[in-house]
Amino acid sequence: DTPHTYIVEPCQYLHDKWSSGNSAPGTVAMVIMFHEITDSTLTNPNQISAFKFRLLMKSLYQNGFQAITTLQLDGFLEHNSPIPPRSVLLVTDDKHAVSYFNVLFRSYWLNYGWPVVNAWISDDLTTTDNWKQQEELNAEGWVDYQAHGVVSNPITQDSTDDYILGELNGPMQVFQAHFNKKPIAFIWPGGGFTPHAVILAQVTDRKSTRLNSSHANI
Repeated sequence: DTPHTYIVEPCQYLHDKWSSGNSAPGTVAMVIMFHEITDSTLTNPNQISAFKFRLLMKSLYQNGFQAITTLQLDGFLEHNSPIPPRSVLLVTDDKHAVSYFNVLFRSYWLNYGWPVVNAWISDDLTTTDNWKQQEELNAEGWVDYQAHGVVSNPITQDSTDDYILGELNGPMQVFQAHFNKKPIAFIWPGGGFTPHAVILAQVTDRKSTRLNSSHANI
């Protein structure tokens, strides 16, 4: 993402920047998306081996990074709210079973207190058993469920407003029904978005019931 100012009002920006209760200048927040972590042979560039995943997580820890939640990232971007000086948002997408999180991410939660964001696709193909697993995992509190669309195809210049709005609005009732919350972030499928799609996301944000003062687009 091209660096840009999130806080528009200069006086508020300076106050937030230098307030002793906020993040110190030089604080960084890095986002890492794991599309697929596998023990099998890699077949496309969106995959990472489980071995290299663990090496990466070890490197993050050794370099002083700490994982944060979407709400923490949102507060940092919008108000410079305090987060660790080296923060990372760990994101995984698609409909993985609970075993995926237990094998790959639970140890980092238990040992380091690191949460992970689950970019959840809100289509109607989830089995009853998988819903039960996800609801129980959400209740534990360390998997941060956020929206990843319904069809979950990348948004391009050719995407219609109806499609974009369907992707943005579709997860709202699904999240409320299964996770007892509404998502505060939309994680663009495939990293694909347009300036127009961002505007539509902001409009959707203003019209929705908010859990926080703002929502993030990742």
